[in-house]
Amino acid sequence: MGTVEYMNYGDHAINLAENDLLHDLGYDVISIPESVLDESLPIIQKNLSADDIFFCQGGGNMGDIWPLQERWRQAIYQAFPNNKIVVFSSSVNFDGQSPMLLDTRAAIKECTDITFLMRDQFSYEFAVNNFPNNANVQLVPDMVMTLAKAKSDQMRQNIVTTFLRRDVEKLADDRITKLIDELKQQFEVIDRDTVSDYWYYITPKNRGWFLDQQLKEFQTSKLVVTDRLHGMIFAAITKTPVIVFDNDNHKIFHLYHTWLENIKFIKFIDQSMSQVEIKQAFEELMDNMNYDFPNEDFKNKILAALKVKAGIKNE
Repeated sequence: MGTVEYMNYGDHAINLAENDLLHDLGYDVISIPESVLDESLPIIQKNLSADDIFFCQGGGNMGDIWPLQERWRQAIYQAFPNNKIVVFSSSVNFDGQSPMLLDTRAAIKECTDITFLMRDQFSYEFAVNNFPNNANVQLVPDMVMTLAKAKSDQMRQNIVTTFLRRDVEKLADDRITKLIDELKQQFEVIDRDTVSDYWYYITPKNRGWFLDQQLKEFQTSKLVVTDRLHGMIFAAITKTPVIVFDNDNHKIFHLYHTWLENIKFIKFIDQSMSQVEIKQAFEELMDNMNYDFPNEDFKNKILAALKVKAGIKNE
């Protein structure tokens, strides 16, 4: 429910990974895009079966920053309180005890079987402490971390590619500009983003192709610099060295320290790090030979949470 149509490749990758996992579990999947969600709910209610399960798109829009998506989730909870509902791997960002949080809590409280998969320790603890007791809350990785997209035949070029935010979640950091200026002395630096300025009609049939085109920019880069969560994760699943800066709501910080701080080819730049320390992090990345990434372990963690904790069975 609430699959994306806008040009955010991170969210499309989430949807692709969610569908792959549900097909692995043996489910027939019907995707309802955001654009038709409001008009679809009453139609679904008229044709509802007690065995129908509703899976909500995961991501980073749970909370106050992106209110439209939060309102849609509330509408799903209210429309199907007696069916099993699972909200896929998400980060949470409510502004204290905001009116939005109070509305979400009220909607959750009416549900008989609802599970939240939270993708970092901070979001997990927030949900445990602030959602009603009937909510089953589990800590799991981001869905995209289950994908394996490294290609041994893809040649790395002498290119550094940046994937930097331009929206309300950007955290101003002069150190990024200084780092890029230094990198330009050694590499060709190309500016890209995981959100496209161009509109394409992406469907379940072509979503994988579009994602693969985006991932080629990671697979051919010597290094990536990003302040996007899925910039970090795309680098991880393609085994691309990456320097990561935080974003405004710190969801990158929380996910990195929950799951990725032991991955040798990912360097997270803490707020306290100096330009000299950032340069040292870059040199360590260039010298690193360990590109292990446990995507299968991450997938198994999500499967275990779904099968055991959320009561999802193989069909």
